[in-house]
Amino acid sequence: MLGVDDFVALRDKLISEILLWGKTTPEVMQTQLAYPYFAFLPNLKGIISTTSAPSMEPAISPTMSPGMDGASGRSVHGEEASTSTGTNWTHPVSLRVQGGCFESTAFRYHAGTRQVEIDAGRPSSPGCSDFYMLATTSSFHLEHVTRRGRYLVEWPLPADQSDAERWDEAAKGIRVFLFATTVEETWQSVFQTAALFEPVLTQGVSERAAARNAKFLKDYAGFVFEKLESNGPAEEEEVSVQVERRRMLEDDEGTHKVPLRLRTREAEAPTSPLLAVPLRGFGQGRATVIEESEVGNGDLFGVLRMDGLDPMLAWGMGATTGHMTTALWMATGDGDVGEEALYIVESQVKSSYWPQNNVQRTPFRQWMQWADAAGYNVLYVPLSDEARAAFDVEKARAWFQEMEGLAYGYHSLLWGWVDTERENYPCLPPDFDRCLEWAFLEVAFALIDRHVPAIATLLWSEAFNKRVGTEGLTTSEVWMRANLSLSLPSSAVPGIVEEDVWLYHTSRERREGGREEVLGRAMVCCVFVCGIWKAAGLFGEASEEINCGELTNADDVMLALFRGDMWQILGKWKMFLPSFNFKKPFPHMDEKCPSLGPAYQQPVDC
Repeated sequence: MLGVDDFVALRDKLISEILLWGKTTPEVMQTQLAYPYFAFLPNLKGIISTTSAPSMEPAISPTMSPGMDGASGRSVHGEEASTSTGTNWTHPVSLRVQGGCFESTAFRYHAGTRQVEIDAGRPSSPGCSDFYMLATTSSFHLEHVTRRGRYLVEWPLPADQSDAERWDEAAKGIRVFLFATTVEETWQSVFQTAALFEPVLTQGVSERAAARNAKFLKDYAGFVFEKLESNGPAEEEEVSVQVERRRMLEDDEGTHKVPLRLRTREAEAPTSPLLAVPLRGFGQGRATVIEESEVGNGDLFGVLRMDGLDPMLAWGMGATTGHMTTALWMATGDGDVGEEALYIVESQVKSSYWPQNNVQRTPFRQWMQWADAAGYNVLYVPLSDEARAAFDVEKARAWFQEMEGLAYGYHSLLWGWVDTERENYPCLPPDFDRCLEWAFLEVAFALIDRHVPAIATLLWSEAFNKRVGTEGLTTSEVWMRANLSLSLPSSAVPGIVEEDVWLYHTSRERREGGREEVLGRAMVCCVFVCGIWKAAGLFGEASEEINCGELTNADDVMLALFRGDMWQILGKWKMFLPSFNFKKPFPHMDEKCPSLGPAYQQPVDC
């Protein structure tokens, strides 16, 4: 089983190697893309049928040149493909698409020889090209179409192709994806995106990296973070922070919706009232900036580290935080003995900037020192007097002690914010009409599971198995079962509700040292914070019908549990919460919510 430490090490190694490669490859450094981050994501153009295509006669010449693929496919390029084989191309076109360069490109599959023919038409301009990815759940091939004419791809047949993978190829065909960028721009985008994540390799966050991430959040999510001018403790100031209250909009069909935030484009001037909240700004190097006595059980600490990871999660969720913690007053000794002290409790991962793993508790002053050194921007949000009075601290402590030591919940990392088939996947600027698509994720997840199953097990395959009522199936097998046994498209599987009663194969740190494999909850930061509140009774009669696994960072702060003020206690970038403190807990909340950026609108009853 791939452990959390192993996964973090693998992630960091990948980022390091991409950065090293990019910095030593001049053409990659010289990007001209206005919006380079995640521009490498392809979009589905269509599907090549593999079941109705006729065999091709005569057989293709064995003289082939290497293609760019991950499963031994080969291709021959250009006009020579039509002459070197002597083939009469009279078979029906399975798919015809318009690329960014070539006005019309036809795709055919020939079952007898397992070859894909690509026929590129007239280019729109000299020197242009199209970059395609052909994929199923068992094979993929990258094809760079640079000139008019025919290209042949020998479609690979893995020797160990499973029944589910054969079903996928026959039932769903070969998916054809087009990159919106050229080959050079695609690799530039990969490097520039990796550069966003450079701070995950360091203890602090450099000024340059933070500015890069702030621009990413502005351009991709519409969240504008201003740099705090103070380098030390400032006088308490009243800052107008745009906090959107419950505001009803009515669309053309009369459906009432609540926007999670206002878009920050200049053409869309804010119309909601500004809520003046106290905001304390502090530069780095300050540790304890609020009195511990001010902090109550269950109070929220929202964190944004400008390190690529937090901003990416914020972009996907429609949130302005990437991490969340909460507070508990607990006895300092084992067995609930000793004086009570204030602890920050959270689900966290050991990394270059954080010294310990697991569901954990850290003395408040120690946590502040670590957070300061890590380059955290921290917003303190106290619970309301009513919520504090309702907070059952003994039940919260008991629940925490039951969960303490469990590994970070990577199993559920991706699924709290995926509730729908199409309206949760982030979109790209400037027009936000090109989004991450399920069609790409469907094959990408399956291909990763085929080649690196340990990553799939940690991040999605166990979660997907629970959603279709099975254990131990591969990703491709889950897709087949969902379709054939449950009459569900694969796109519906991630949106099946993550139930709090589900237990995952995970690990736990023993009090006496070492780790043991256990069945336990899989909780990321926001799920853990919600779990504390749920255990403490803050959801009232709805508690048993609320699944914290369905709540994101954005959902947590929308709950009507807070006093209404917020205090920035660490960081160099001014924090804010765009939609805050308006949603009373109700059964099955946040289970079917869209979060499609950059508007991030959702129905009021989701």
